[in-house]
Amino acid sequence: MTVLHLLGELRPSGAEVMLKLAAPHWRKAGCKLIALATESNVGEFAPQLEAAGFQVLHLPFGSGLFRWIWQYLAVIRKENVDVVHVHCEKNSDLTTTVPRITGCRVFRTVHNNFPYTGVLRARKIAARQFSRLCGCRPIAISPSVQTNERNRLHNPTTLCWNWFDDVRYLPPTDAERAAARAEIGLTDCDIALVSVGNGNDVKNYSAIIEALAMLRKRDVESREISDERKEAKKPSSLDSRPQSLLYLMVGNEHPDRIERKTAEQLAVSDSVRFCGPQSDVRKYLWAADIFVMPSHYEGFSIAALEGLGTGIPCIFSECPGLSDFKAFPFAITWSGTDAAS
Repeated sequence: MTVLHLLGELRPSGAEVMLKLAAPHWRKAGCKLIALATESNVGEFAPQLEAAGFQVLHLPFGSGLFRWIWQYLAVIRKENVDVVHVHCEKNSDLTTTVPRITGCRVFRTVHNNFPYTGVLRARKIAARQFSRLCGCRPIAISPSVQTNERNRLHNPTTLCWNWFDDVRYLPPTDAERAAARAEIGLTDCDIALVSVGNGNDVKNYSAIIEALAMLRKRDVESREISDERKEAKKPSSLDSRPQSLLYLMVGNEHPDRIERKTAEQLAVSDSVRFCGPQSDVRKYLWAADIFVMPSHYEGFSIAALEGLGTGIPCIFSECPGLSDFKAFPFAITWSGTDAAS
């Protein structure tokens, strides 16, 4: 069986990571695997999918609608595709219906709690209904996504939970944690916050930086009051090295570099490290003290699963998608999406 997975830009995000993890099982079952990227850039995760056994193809949107449809059908016919599995929301009405012309079975996984309203919501309802009528089987990755699709978009789905690498993402030993902190350059005096994911408006990472600035201001005021009450004495070695709060942002920055601009405006750039996309996310989770995810909404976050797997204390916003974790006995601190909370 040949299975074509249709994605956007291939990045180390939820769908791509799950495909990489599942690839050995599918290959053992005799499946030929294809990943079709549809954005202008193939993406930095393409080599990892290829290493896992995927054939990576690139067919970007934007070359003319009818031309793209013709090329899409040509790929399906040339590769003798049996199943098309669509993962991206963009143009999903086309990507899920066109393959039915060739007789392919088609599945569509909805990876997020899309908050559509107004005219756009009406269009999405119609597109999802048309897709189902053409024979596409819709899938949701969590109960909240399933509920959102059913109630907001009148789209009944089959629930198929997201998964993560529970062999790799385990709590570190003391030695592993110390080695990870040393590799990243953290000292015993550093308290490190970490986020994992690609920056965008939904991820809301600027709220972490705003909260960092608020904490720094409160800390300075607290120390000034404390200093006023102290009797003059020679500071100890501990007093001379106060704890510092750092934020490690792992993943691509916001396209408009909002996080970097926020850090500069609030004068906390020295406390924010823009780590960029990383092939080894685990060492950052092992090294950090707190994992923070202040998203406005999620699907069922792989990054959150990885953080929970390593046993790091977690702060999650109480939003659709992340709230699904309330069904499990995890020690999570819940907050709003604003910097104050």
